[in-house]
Amino acid sequence: MSLNTQLGTQVFSVEVITNGDTINIITGSAIEYVYLIEDIFSLSITGKIVFWDRVGLMETGPINGNEIFRITFGNTAGTGDYRQIDMKVQKINKVTPESKARMAENLKLELILVDENYQKLHSNGWNKAWNNTQISKIIKDICKSHIGIDNFSLIEESNEVIEHFDTHLRTPAESIIWLMNRASGIKSGQSGYLFYRYNNHNKKEFEYALITLEQLLSQKKYMSPVGDNNVYGFEQQNPMYINKINDYKLLHLDLTALKSLSGGSLLGYDIKRKKLIRRNYSYTDAIDRFTILGRKTLFSSDMFIDRPRKQIDGCSDEQILDNIWYGNWIKEYCNQQLLEITVQGHEMRHAGGLIRILWPSYYEETEVQNKQMDGKYLIKSITHYLSNNVTGGYKQKLVCIKNGYGDSSNKNLVKSKKFNM
Repeated sequence: MSLNTQLGTQVFSVEVITNGDTINIITGSAIEYVYLIEDIFSLSITGKIVFWDRVGLMETGPINGNEIFRITFGNTAGTGDYRQIDMKVQKINKVTPESKARMAENLKLELILVDENYQKLHSNGWNKAWNNTQISKIIKDICKSHIGIDNFSLIEESNEVIEHFDTHLRTPAESIIWLMNRASGIKSGQSGYLFYRYNNHNKKEFEYALITLEQLLSQKKYMSPVGDNNVYGFEQQNPMYINKINDYKLLHLDLTALKSLSGGSLLGYDIKRKKLIRRNYSYTDAIDRFTILGRKTLFSSDMFIDRPRKQIDGCSDEQILDNIWYGNWIKEYCNQQLLEITVQGHEMRHAGGLIRILWPSYYEETEVQNKQMDGKYLIKSITHYLSNNVTGGYKQKLVCIKNGYGDSSNKNLVKSKKFNM
């Protein structure tokens, strides 16, 4: 199925490949919409396609999950740049007839899509073991041997060498997550590893990253240029249409997470020394380790909790216990304040990129910018939304992390020890 439409200057096409053959089954306005989601906290890209089955695919197919939906989009600036990703059907979500009187014609299909490596990531039935091997090398070996991923566009090697690890009864995804939780990066010196697939602006196909969240928070360069710069603003501020924020929503402060963010303890046991290990943690200790996108952190040091969080892991290494706690902590903390913005689509944007948002002040007479919300944001996820039925054709929803305030007159907020302004 080949759809070659121009959405303004943009290219948007979808092909279905089955048994090695490309089938022309979706053409013109048959597609209602496609969306793809890339997220730094997700191992896979997911999405959905909704289209009218005008060639009897449901009858001549059938769709069984082995088909590849090859989605191509881009050329926003007319430079010939585009992105391509292969997706597979995870679920036939809904089949709706256009007319109940004529079931044989014009069925609307709604399919849930996952990237082509999803099934390999979550499959059982394989086993391998390593001795005295660097954690990042084990992860890369799992990816190459069992998933077919043999290179990473972003890679940060780990400090830790693990004495013994085997994949017994674990899927590749479970193995990767278990290992990442216990590792810290050589460059950043911090835990909080991420494994994700993203839209690499230097490549036409989506690439993989194995990197710590600290590396992304501390990066100095903004995401590759979209238009002439990477400053984003609201309509009255930003004359650049491509970076204009058309809609936004602020999501923040989940009180249910404060028990773990404010501190707690992690228990392990060293069988060689026959010793119970207890590691205690606090908000200020954790916040001092990581880079904050502002001079003030989100909370005060006296956050009230009835019972601090206590976990039992059984690990015999104090450093790995710290990696587990602080790695989970920084991910939870960075989800406490998120900004969701909608902008005109551009293929150069990617999850994990850094952008600058100009946030106007409520007190226009005395202040130009909102000193708390103005500044740098890290893109947690991007939803690429492509449709023939929407003005502009290609929209993007960016969910952005703002894990600190640029500045604040609130004296109770803990100051950032390391900040990226």
